[in-house]
Amino acid sequence: MAVVIRNTQSRYKVPARQLRQVAASVLAEYGKSETELCIVLVDNKEIVRLNRAYLHESSPTDVIAFPQGAPPRGAAVELLGDVVISVEEAAAQAQIRQIPFFREVALYAIHGILHLLGFDDTTQAASREMKALQRVLLEKFYDSKNQK
Repeated sequence: MAVVIRNTQSRYKVPARQLRQVAASVLAEYGKSETELCIVLVDNKEIVRLNRAYLHESSPTDVIAFPQGAPPRGAAVELLGDVVISVEEAAAQAQIRQIPFFREVALYAIHGILHLLGFDDTTQAASREMKALQRVLLEKFYDSKNQK
């Protein structure tokens, strides 16, 4: 399993090793041990650009997932896709919710990975299911690392 972290913003420090552990724990939970994933950390300017170009929205968002598609026949490793996280949105929401900054970043990573794994939040029921899964996965990671 390979999780690549690419940080294109410089305003906020995000511990790449911990973020990689969060992603790896989610992938392991879903039996994706032969998977590659890229997490890209961006600022609001870049997330707005991506949101406009790919989702036709002109506002910042917290996370966008870009699935890679079906792996080539016989591929040893599945390329799952990219998760793009607005670190600025994470910082703002963490402050509003009064939670640690990294916990919000981890939540966005989990949300994006779940999208890449086929979960969606387009209906109320699907959104409730996805939020419940996110909570379980986030708590499992924090409990396993004794981080609160």
